[in-house]
Amino acid sequence: MIKVISKFIPNFIKKRIISYLDKNYLFVGWNLKTKTCPPWKNTIYENKILQSNYFNDLNEELIEKIKNGEFLLNQKKNEKDQINQLKWRHYNILLSLKYLKQLKKEKINLVEAGVADGLTAWFALSFLEREKINYNQFTLIDSWEQMKLSLLKQSESKQVGRHKENDIEITKKNLAIFEKTKFLKGFIPDVLDKYKENEAMIDWLHIDLNSSIATKEILEFFSNKLNKNAIIIFDDYGWPNHEESRIEIDKWSMKKSGILWPLPTGQALFFNI
Repeated sequence: MIKVISKFIPNFIKKRIISYLDKNYLFVGWNLKTKTCPPWKNTIYENKILQSNYFNDLNEELIEKIKNGEFLLNQKKNEKDQINQLKWRHYNILLSLKYLKQLKKEKINLVEAGVADGLTAWFALSFLEREKINYNQFTLIDSWEQMKLSLLKQSESKQVGRHKENDIEITKKNLAIFEKTKFLKGFIPDVLDKYKENEAMIDWLHIDLNSSIATKEILEFFSNKLNKNAIIIFDDYGWPNHEESRIEIDKWSMKKSGILWPLPTGQALFFNI
């Protein structure tokens, strides 16, 4: 009944109604609504895991960079709304790096597969620099082209043509202030031939490929290149339109000695124990 009625309501009115209803939630974004307190909200006591103000400052810094044209988004949207809706996602990214810092490793190697405009990478690299976490290199892997049918399963065919707005030169400019970055451009698995043996062992891997075939290939490639206590962050794990990717992740993780930890944001963490 509600669906039938909603067809006759103009979109701008729908948005106002949703906006009004969302005021009752403490966080709304990325298909997640909750009335529980987000971890970055100010509390009486200092957040011992990740300081609240610290994270908020980074979030506001990025919003300002976008407004000033210092960081260019591939998709033109309300930058403040977009970044704030991704807030819990980015918090989890920083928390994964905080985990590595607690292990007190001498130097770490990081890889991101599926980079786009470098939004996630900016948060990760900013945190690494600010926390003075010693790392060898941050490798960024992406085709920076539209998705091809040959690299998608039939159930994923709606993805064909997506991400055609991606541009590696824009991403390089967005991340230009960071020195220890390496860009590998090409489609998976062929691009992985550019990953040199001396860069092999890694401690942190972020996968956001929107393709189960590419996800399977990247997992197989890095499966024996994960250091002890390495962590993987899967971006697409819990999303209904990426069920094929979730199946591949489940099958891979069942063969590994580790813990797969799904999150309500749609992400999942894998701890390589």
